Amino acid sequence: MGALFSKPYEKLREAFLLGRLEESGLNFPADPYGSIDRFGSTEGEAEVPCAAWEKRLLGISNVLVVDSPFELLNCGATRLDELMAGKFVFGPDEPFSSLYEVLALNLYLGVHNRILIETGKGRMIAMSDVPRSEAPKGLEARSYALDDEEAVGAAVRDVLFAEWKYRRPKWEMAKTIIVDALCEELRRRCKDAENAFDTAVAVSEDGKKIVHADWVVIRSGRWPQKHTSVVYPASVFSASRNKILRVAECTFQRGYFEAWRVLPDNVPVETISPAQVGLVSQGAIKALTHSLMGEHPDMMYAACALPGGNLRILICDKRFCPNPLPKGGIVIKR
Repeated sequence: MGALFSKPYEKLREAFLLGRLEESGLNFPADPYGSIDRFGSTEGEAEVPCAAWEKRLLGISNVLVVDSPFELLNCGATRLDELMAGKFVFGPDEPFSSLYEVLALNLYLGVHNRILIETGKGRMIAMSDVPRSEAPKGLEARSYALDDEEAVGAAVRDVLFAEWKYRRPKWEMAKTIIVDALCEELRRRCKDAENAFDTAVAVSEDGKKIVHADWVVIRSGRWPQKHTSVVYPASVFSASRNKILRVAECTFQRGYFEAWRVLPDNVPVETISPAQVGLVSQGAIKALTHSLMGEHPDMMYAACALPGGNLRILICDKRFCPNPLPKGGIVIKR
């Protein structure tokens, strides 16, 4: 990526992907996709989940949502009546009340929830332990529609994890479902991260921070004295490998700059011209410089609300940009 960056484009992109994977609680040293495959293979051989799985599970609820969550439960979890008949390990739970025994045929036991299937009504009831001071029976019941993906996915995940954690009859299938779901979620995050990185206009030196914008304004000369600005549509940088170097001192203007002060009334965001972008950027710089007591940042990100959407502009000094500057810019002198 030229003299601006000490690492090639692929290494910067990999660093960004690995940073996104770290958010899942997994620390892969390199090779994101290969690391995911190795992780799936290693975890697929584990008979019991390690302690880290409690955190890992938080990110896979939606992955577990299928057309019929009860089909997934039937495939990877053991009903309570089957557990009671076979005297398998339930987990660290108190003896069952008569309510559980009566409804055993429709009940799955999780780590945190007991899921009651309410057939024919398209709903699920999750019963969870709460302090007895909050509920007479020490239980709280919540009903969810099956199209509530987050709630239903979390409940299904909880039961499957209990199946694996307590080595119930279907623990191997439950483990496969859970590990495959997490790997699928990690691959999705990688794809999203790849797209986010490739469509960014600016990237930090280490590749871990990016900036998206709709327009880029590159300045040269001494501001506010005589200077030149070159206005580019973001696609010039976001659709290529010619990224701008995102400096650590990049200033993000909080809130939205009042574009109506420098633009005609009701200018739609999709029809704004490069000259108008230049006007907005100058107004944003003045506003920010005033708030910084005269200090003028080398790079700033400003946003303003226009009819039809928000306008995002990255304003930076020429020395943080590819040299020579790419074609496609509109020169605005002041």
